[in-house]
Amino acid sequence: MKGPGGDAQGAREARRHRSLSGAQLRELRGRLHQAPRVTALLYILASLVVKELNQLRRDVKALVMILFMPLIVALMFGYGYGGRMGRLPIAVVNLDGGDLAWLLVDTLRNSQAYEVAVYASSVEEGVAMIREERVYAVVVIPSSFTERLLRQRKVSVEVIVDESNPTFAEMLRQGISYVIQMFQDRMSELYGTPNISVTYATVFGPKVSRIENFTPVILSVLLHLVPMSIMSVSIAREREKGTFEYLIVTPISKWLLIAGKLVAYFIATLFDMFLTLLVITMLFDVHVRGSLGALLVLSGVFLMCSLTIGMLISTLSKNQLQAHQASIFFFIPSLFFSGIMTPVKLLREDVRVVSYLLPMYYYLKGARNIMIKGFTLYDVAYEVLALCGFTVASFIASALLLRMRVE
Repeated sequence: MKGPGGDAQGAREARRHRSLSGAQLRELRGRLHQAPRVTALLYILASLVVKELNQLRRDVKALVMILFMPLIVALMFGYGYGGRMGRLPIAVVNLDGGDLAWLLVDTLRNSQAYEVAVYASSVEEGVAMIREERVYAVVVIPSSFTERLLRQRKVSVEVIVDESNPTFAEMLRQGISYVIQMFQDRMSELYGTPNISVTYATVFGPKVSRIENFTPVILSVLLHLVPMSIMSVSIAREREKGTFEYLIVTPISKWLLIAGKLVAYFIATLFDMFLTLLVITMLFDVHVRGSLGALLVLSGVFLMCSLTIGMLISTLSKNQLQAHQASIFFFIPSLFFSGIMTPVKLLREDVRVVSYLLPMYYYLKGARNIMIKGFTLYDVAYEVLALCGFTVASFIASALLLRMRVE
């Protein structure tokens, strides 16, 4: 038996249903009908999420890379670029030797933008230091500097910069000009109004375009990341497809197996290397100032080096996910410390050791020297030998670590 309150509630429900239109009633029925289907889809989605998480939990290597790779990258970046950075080295040629000339040298030494690393006895010696990559600029103080300042005559200071890196050449121009302007203001207070002008000269110039400066970087990335990533999944893909068992029972040594894969992938990626060089030089009108043959030899050695590193990653990876993660993880330090983002000279001294352990550092240095500075193959022989050393070491390590059995 319903009470007065129940009758009132029923009346309100009846009025609410009567107020619904036919379209609203159909929509309400559709939602009620789809509710079990939505619940089922959510259950399937949750099951897939749990399955993937369990699979990652069983793959310890992949789980460690996913969890700790961002942390390691952040630590590398902070350790490499944090704190006090290095300074670009410059040379000073003091042809005057007077008191005011040495006062200008002391003013240059107090700058935080660069470091007076060496004193040259002549302009020719200073230019030779730039060509030998010992310094990035040379400041030449003329022989009559002190005398002309004391007599309030015009005097000119010459600044010779390495134009192979336009960004840092401009940075040195601005920094040295600022210091000389400060020195002139100080001389004005002491001896009147001396007129000190700055003239500029370049080595490897007169100008290097942005595309010419960036071309070695593009070649470094394409010849390192792409071949290494492709090669890193070669053994892992064989294991996942089950074809690695056929290789195991084949009467060949693992040395020959690795050599065969390297040669095959080298031939396949060699066409990409030629195509990349052709597009850059022809389409974008980039001039190779050195020997094109030297650039091809250097690029070919670096390509094989990238493939052997990818093979080493593949022998250590159980599946393709691990291989992809490891190749990206190996590429990140090359991006930070090989000279792409910041010259190695500007990194902290203890971090430069990491740069010297990266193959991309040697290729980028050699490619810039050939394309911008006009170096020959003999001039970049050290970089070629370093890449050959990385190639041989990676090949031997791959052969020793490859396990010819199904795991």
